[in-house]
Amino acid sequence: MKPDNGAIVRLALEAGCSSTTQEFAQYLDANDELGTFRDRFRIPTREDGSEIVHLAANRNGLPPKGVKNQLKSVMDNWRYNAIECHFTDPFPAATCEESIVDQTGQLVGAAYQNEVALMNEEVTNLHLLLVSFYRPVGANNKILIVEKAGLENIARSHIKKHDLAEKNCLLVAKEKEANSYVSTEDIVGIIQNHGNTLCTVILPAVHPETGYLYDMKRIAATAREFRCTVGFDLSLALGVMELNLHEWMVDYAWWDCGKFLGAGMNSVGCAFLHSNHFNADLHQFRGWWGHKYDSRFAMTNQWDGSGGINSYKLSNLSPIKVAQLKASLDVYNDISLKSIRGKSILLTSYLWHLCLSGIPSQQGTKRQIEIVSPADLDCRGAIVPLKIPDCPEKVRHMLKRNGYVCDFHEPDFFVICLSPLYCRFIDVYNFSRILLRDEM
Repeated sequence: MKPDNGAIVRLALEAGCSSTTQEFAQYLDANDELGTFRDRFRIPTREDGSEIVHLAANRNGLPPKGVKNQLKSVMDNWRYNAIECHFTDPFPAATCEESIVDQTGQLVGAAYQNEVALMNEEVTNLHLLLVSFYRPVGANNKILIVEKAGLENIARSHIKKHDLAEKNCLLVAKEKEANSYVSTEDIVGIIQNHGNTLCTVILPAVHPETGYLYDMKRIAATAREFRCTVGFDLSLALGVMELNLHEWMVDYAWWDCGKFLGAGMNSVGCAFLHSNHFNADLHQFRGWWGHKYDSRFAMTNQWDGSGGINSYKLSNLSPIKVAQLKASLDVYNDISLKSIRGKSILLTSYLWHLCLSGIPSQQGTKRQIEIVSPADLDCRGAIVPLKIPDCPEKVRHMLKRNGYVCDFHEPDFFVICLSPLYCRFIDVYNFSRILLRDEM
């Protein structure tokens, strides 16, 4: 399937230049309504003072400039108020997450405050949710995952906890051919074929290696037909597209805020629980922070849960992590996710276009590049994986020498992550020129 290059072609006509020229990249940047947001992030530099082009937000996003003052306020609170910093602004340690939970909920389309919580860490939250949603009974004992998404060992541990056999209980959706992807159609087909034995489905919203964006609404609807629950990892979708988890009736979700949101390494974890499950008798692993606030410090040893996803909290969060996320959310207060998604699609389409057009190198030759991500815009996240079998180590070192940072997987796999808030079109143009050089 060929990518939809209609927007690129139309914009090139408007610019009055070829779509594969530097002039066109400069035109796109000059007309980028989100271009000024780049000034709100700390762009790393090399020793000579030149900027590093960060194309690895899938691992760790860049910090917003506001984070320094937010962190200082946390440290000052601790310094001047000592133990009382648990209850004094800003970011009181006992309740600091409450100041930004509504903003976080808006990013994922939560309808009620108790549907979203800032708590624990990403993988911890998935484990806690699987305690509730992987409850095998008889033949209804399978977990469906997709390969190469980092979910295998998590699923295995819960199967083993129930003393069941992996070969009977773990369904892994796999690519049909090398360098392809598992599609929404594939997942829907597996659910329809195994629905009567499926207990729960756990998937990434955007696959970390293929960049495939799953149709969460359709998958959740298919699973409901078989009384099966579905959960999604939102880490690579959050902050770059509109999400409506409540409306889509997604059962549960978990995510890390350190990628596109730029809330730092090992950032605060978050989780979502649909209100449909609020009154269900769910099995839970509990911690004292899941108590209602007004009974939390009574130490009665009697469970008085906060309700919804808040009942899954184990302990209080670090105000430092909350401050980091607050700085990121402040940026998002001034922008719409629809605009971010629009630029994201244009960035990935532009990279597709340049790679397929094959910008001639100085020697007039082209390097072999295979694009793994889907051509269909509706199925494409903000990640463009590239397979470069022709001297990949050489390409990798050339990118580094030119100040480009991206995610590289042995032996020849480059994951290019284009963050709409600070990635420029000229960055994409220069990146493609380096990729397509024959001699380096």
